[in-house]
Amino acid sequence: MDKRTFAALITGMLSVSIGVGFIVPLLPLYAQTLGATGVWVGLIFGANPFMRGVFELVFGRLADVRGMKKFMTVGLAGYSLVALGFLSARAPWQLFAWRLMQGFFGSMVEPVARAYAGSLTPKGQEGRVMSFYSLAFFAGFAIGPPLGGLLGQWVSPSAPFYGMAVLSAAALFMVILYVPDRVGASARGGRAMLSLREIGRDRTIQGLLWGRSFLAQGRGIFTGLLPLWVGAVGLSPFTAGALISVRSVVESLMQPLFGAASDRLDRRRLALCGYALAPVAFLLTPRAVTTWQLTLVCIILALSSGVSVPAITALTVEKGREVGMGSIMGVTGTATSLGMALGSFLGGIVMDWAGIGASFQAGGWLSLTGMLGFAYLTRQSVSVPVPGRAD
Repeated sequence: MDKRTFAALITGMLSVSIGVGFIVPLLPLYAQTLGATGVWVGLIFGANPFMRGVFELVFGRLADVRGMKKFMTVGLAGYSLVALGFLSARAPWQLFAWRLMQGFFGSMVEPVARAYAGSLTPKGQEGRVMSFYSLAFFAGFAIGPPLGGLLGQWVSPSAPFYGMAVLSAAALFMVILYVPDRVGASARGGRAMLSLREIGRDRTIQGLLWGRSFLAQGRGIFTGLLPLWVGAVGLSPFTAGALISVRSVVESLMQPLFGAASDRLDRRRLALCGYALAPVAFLLTPRAVTTWQLTLVCIILALSSGVSVPAITALTVEKGREVGMGSIMGVTGTATSLGMALGSFLGGIVMDWAGIGASFQAGGWLSLTGMLGFAYLTRQSVSVPVPGRAD
């Protein structure tokens, strides 16, 4: 494995994750200062994953053929521009439009970078190696939100957005200087790219798409509405950032541990163990009204991701070697992003109709549906890595 390129790639993704994390706890509050209702908050939060869901599959498949670096560079440059564009918003629809642009450029960054990392991964080490990529991603969201909250409170409300622009630019230069271009395995081997219909016939891939989509709907509700719930129970915006950080810190610490475990144990069972915790966290949220209770909810949700993400990612990389790394990351990224978008929108509607607590409960039932669907569709699939397969 090219360790220098892999290190540059995950360093760049850490930088951009910190930058995006700067603005996560501030966006719902920013939207409300512009006069946004619950539906508008849902639309604004869902705009980014919606656009990613539309375009991740397109750019993932194109990256397999035309090379991955050019898409990452354009996406990171766009991120810097969008961060500055947020500051020009004077109405909810303008913030919505900039979130659409963020999603468009983001669809060139995260799934393509993940596909690049997957293409570098030796066989038999999918869990361990990809866990370091996930570690960079989660660590960025552990560091970003509290720093963004502090910048917003102590420097100026616009400081987190400038910070996102600077860190996105830093990631751009990291990719330009140290990450060589690379095409997908099918292009390198001269094989024809599989059609989406052929990819979709695989039962394991069907299970991955079902599980990621419904779990993402629950997470979309939780991520979009947690800052509002924190305010509703009388806690500060900094607390919202700190809770997101706690969740991400726990998720980060668990990535290497369960990444190594997913190279030795049944990946499907590990994924199910993690998936089972998510409904518990969402259903407990409306009953959590203190900082410590909300911290416990975030820890449970972090345990869910910490156990399931390495196993799911390893399963995805395995399938990527069969159907194309960019294609599989694009397909699964689309399922996740559209799930996040739908969850954010549904959460806003339910909040206006039945209250914010009902939104979190809806997230719990959606995530339970995802777990059960994944279990059913992958019931004949056993993924236990064979020792000694590493290249």
